Amino acid sequence: MHGAPGGARLRGTVSVRDPLARVPIRYKLTLTLVGLCVLGFGVGGWFVSMSARDALRDQILSRLGAASHGRAALLDESLRALSARARDFASDGLVRAEAARLVESAAARPPGASLRLDDHLARNKRPIVAAFVDVAVYDDAGRRVAGSAPTAPSPVPAACLAVTEDVVVAGLVPLSGDPDSPGFVLATPLWDLDRTRRLARLVCWARASTWLAGVAPAPVEGEIEGARVLLLDGAGRSLPLDAASAVRPEPADALAHAWPLSAVPGWTVRTEVPARAAFAPVAGLESRFLGAGLIVAAAAALLLFFPMQFVVRPLGALRDAARRVSEGDFAVRVDLPSRDEIGDLARAFNVMTAAVRERTDRLEVSARDLASRKDELARERDRLDAMVRSMQDALVFFDDEGRVLLSNAAAAPLLPVLSGGEGRDLAVRCDAAGAHDGRDCVACLSRGDRPASSCRLEVGSRVYEVRATRIPSTSGWLGRLLVARDITESACFDDRTARQERLAVLGEVAAVVAHELNNPLSAIAMYAQMMDHELPPDSPWRENVDVVRRNTETCSRTIRGLLDWARSGDPEVAQVDLDDVVEDVARFVRPLLKRGGARFERRGAFADPVLTADEVQVRQVLVNLVMNAIQAVEGRGGTVAVEAAEEDDGRTLVLDVVDDGPGVPASRRDRLFEPFFTTKPAGKGTGLGLTISRRLVEGHGGTLVLVSSEPGRTVFRVRLPRAAMVAGRGRPALAAQEGA
Repeated sequence: MHGAPGGARLRGTVSVRDPLARVPIRYKLTLTLVGLCVLGFGVGGWFVSMSARDALRDQILSRLGAASHGRAALLDESLRALSARARDFASDGLVRAEAARLVESAAARPPGASLRLDDHLARNKRPIVAAFVDVAVYDDAGRRVAGSAPTAPSPVPAACLAVTEDVVVAGLVPLSGDPDSPGFVLATPLWDLDRTRRLARLVCWARASTWLAGVAPAPVEGEIEGARVLLLDGAGRSLPLDAASAVRPEPADALAHAWPLSAVPGWTVRTEVPARAAFAPVAGLESRFLGAGLIVAAAAALLLFFPMQFVVRPLGALRDAARRVSEGDFAVRVDLPSRDEIGDLARAFNVMTAAVRERTDRLEVSARDLASRKDELARERDRLDAMVRSMQDALVFFDDEGRVLLSNAAAAPLLPVLSGGEGRDLAVRCDAAGAHDGRDCVACLSRGDRPASSCRLEVGSRVYEVRATRIPSTSGWLGRLLVARDITESACFDDRTARQERLAVLGEVAAVVAHELNNPLSAIAMYAQMMDHELPPDSPWRENVDVVRRNTETCSRTIRGLLDWARSGDPEVAQVDLDDVVEDVARFVRPLLKRGGARFERRGAFADPVLTADEVQVRQVLVNLVMNAIQAVEGRGGTVAVEAAEEDDGRTLVLDVVDDGPGVPASRRDRLFEPFFTTKPAGKGTGLGLTISRRLVEGHGGTLVLVSSEPGRTVFRVRLPRAAMVAGRGRPALAAQEGA
């Protein structure tokens, strides 16, 4: 078979790029063997040389440690001898007596008072030790009392002046007059003859080079030839221990070992040898191993070159045959008489080419058949596509997982909702049993495992009548087909017709109500007016008569408003004090509150409660809302509250009517303001209170909305613009605001 178009690789194969793709295999194998030999001998030689180098390093460091220890032992012994000599000097009776005399007469000591002690130290003490350059006495204040030299060779270290017991050794310090020959200082206390009082300090300066020449003139046993031996004090100053070490330069890379002196804390003997000289015996191991590897690799290459010809030539024949097969020549054969693996590969290649040729013949027949069927399917697809696109009804086809596979232009408004699952944008009227919210409706319409269904969807401003059906297949269900018809115009027409019918019925009812109620209301108003004239000015019944009169007028206006439902009517606006209106409503509903066991509260306040409105209509709206709230908490002992607030910098007055009743069910909230829709039991409501109240508020340019409704808190909000005017009277009307 030919390769995939564009050089695509078969699924599951791993492509490995050969960096020597252009190099013949005979050279690849030879170079591989040579590389292995060189690598084996090179790496092996490196490991051997590293092992030998590490062993040699350990041996050298061991010998350096032994040499340092031997030198340190000699120096410790010599320093102990010098310390003993210093103590002997300090126990001399003449030195102690003269030192006591000089220290006690320090305040009035005449010049030349220390000559006797100076001469004694110069003649009898300093020459005893060849390394001593000066022996002197210092008092407790650090002043030089006497000495074998006119002046001190160098300043006395503070540690020497602070000595109280035994001997202190300090250094290395430069000696005056000879900065290249450092020395060190020994100090011991001077006691009186009874050893009960410390008189002063005896300080001895020693030249380090003279001392070392007498201590270690030759290398100790185990010391490596060419090693450099140094004496280091605690401050890091160094001094060669012998002449050979002095002339040897400091090596850049050295192996070293240091051994501390027990006689002087901080002093060490360091023995070091250059690394190049130390590792000279193993320096050539790596190159020798590498040379041996090259020789072995060359011999192996010569031995393998000729046998490789019996492998490379058959492989070349197989390569040429494979190239011919790739060009379409499936009759090619490879004849190799060999019985080894190469011969087996050639025979397997011949079997493969025969099978490929047979398979290719069958595929060519199948390809011609598929080409003819493809043309027929393309024609059928074009016809079906033309039919689907020309449909005026929306058509959507889903797979069994609810994904959109096919749709026409008429379905464009539905696709964002159905394919994206935006069920919250749907208003659903479902014919199936049970209640569904919008999101369940999307799953019901699009999922292939749901039964057939029909419903009415409101998407934005459009209304659709939808029918969804499952499409079966031989292995189960193929998907789901949805057909939706736009019935927006028909639905609007039905709504207008229903509204006209309701208005016609309402007009008839209004005429009957007006006829039946106007006469009783007129009589009530007349008797209230008569009582108003007959009652004395200070009568407590005047307030009751005033309430009867105002509410009689309200009933009359309500009847006229009911008659105006079918025709447009304008409010009679004037300056209204909302606080007074709320107080009137509170007095009016007081008997209802008492009968229902509820409480009435006022919350908040207006900075300025005056607005332009129809007082009777505003009072009617508040009465409707408060009475609904009272009926919601009736028998529960709840609370009805009216909350006052201002918005838009005082340009809008807000009244919230709040109750703590059970709330409005979620399924009924969208229809609260529809005419004749009520949540109250039969006989307790007509379904016009909220509808008329919203119309009255919107007639003032305001809004009436249900802000929230849940068990324990239901809020209806009335927004009234302070300067509400009515269109049609030469005054601008304010646009209705959106609900909270």
